Amino acid sequence: MPLELIKISANPDLATLDLTWVPDGSQVQLNSTIQVQPCWLPIAPGQVQISLKAVHLLLKLPPSADVAQIHREIRYLDTLATATQHRWQIAPLPQGELAQTVPLVTLAQPSESFQVRLSVAFSDFHITETQGLLPREISPNRLAVVQRAIAQRIWQMEFKSALSIVSTDLLPPLAPPMPLAISGLIQPVLEAPSDRFTDLVALTNLDLSQDFQQANLLGVNLAEADLSGANLVGANLRGAELCDADLREANLSSANLQGADLSGALLEDANLTAANGYRASFALANFAGANLTQANFQETNLAQTNWHGAIVTALRLGENQGLSAENQDLLLGQGAMTGGD
Repeated sequence: MPLELIKISANPDLATLDLTWVPDGSQVQLNSTIQVQPCWLPIAPGQVQISLKAVHLLLKLPPSADVAQIHREIRYLDTLATATQHRWQIAPLPQGELAQTVPLVTLAQPSESFQVRLSVAFSDFHITETQGLLPREISPNRLAVVQRAIAQRIWQMEFKSALSIVSTDLLPPLAPPMPLAISGLIQPVLEAPSDRFTDLVALTNLDLSQDFQQANLLGVNLAEADLSGANLVGANLRGAELCDADLREANLSSANLQGADLSGALLEDANLTAANGYRASFALANFAGANLTQANFQETNLAQTNWHGAIVTALRLGENQGLSAENQDLLLGQGAMTGGD
């Protein structure tokens, strides 16, 4: 059997990883046990609650390892580096919680060395609550930017390398938990004279092209904002104000746009695949070249919208204010569907 395993975790209250070898006839199966749950982290002068939306596993084997089977009970991503590295993803994590034991690989014989790394991407690392850090009265724009900025600092300092590692080899220590002072990080945002979202983002190290995936942007005001090319995959934009926003080539796939106002928004070549626009307003919006595959546009306002070149396969329509019968027939003919279909 392999050597005694060495285990380290960045914060055991947030995530832990354990491995076990299970005999399987003449072969041996490597199982992983993963526990993830939201946790509170001290941030002077208060604290924040961290929650994860997904985690990744990376298994590193020596070239001599004889892999008989790669298990796919969880989503298998790919094989890297001449078949010596394997990656999996577990997503989503409901309420940020996970307690699961899954097999990773079956080997023809035990490996003399290996390493499994549990990690989280920044897009899946979120602050869900703060205490003692922010004023009670704070605009949705400032709250959204501050929470992502704090999350970025914490992730970079403590969790970027890994959440937990189990290995047969000696490991360098992960970043030790330490009190974090972030007043210098958030004060410029809290005290900025402008509440414009893009102006606030410019005061941080955040990048709209990558750092707001799956972000909580509930009720933010992005009216007339330049968000061209922004990556807002899975973002919660429920009730957001996006009138006349420039969202050309933006990625809004799987975004929650329920009740949002995108009247007059520029959405040329945007990706809205599987976006939820239930009861949103897209009046006067320009969807030229946009991908609306499997998006939910039921009960949306679609008055005077431009559909030229849009991909509408399995776009769900129904009770749409302002959508002419002619345009509805045109969309249905191109693959859209009504709620009853």
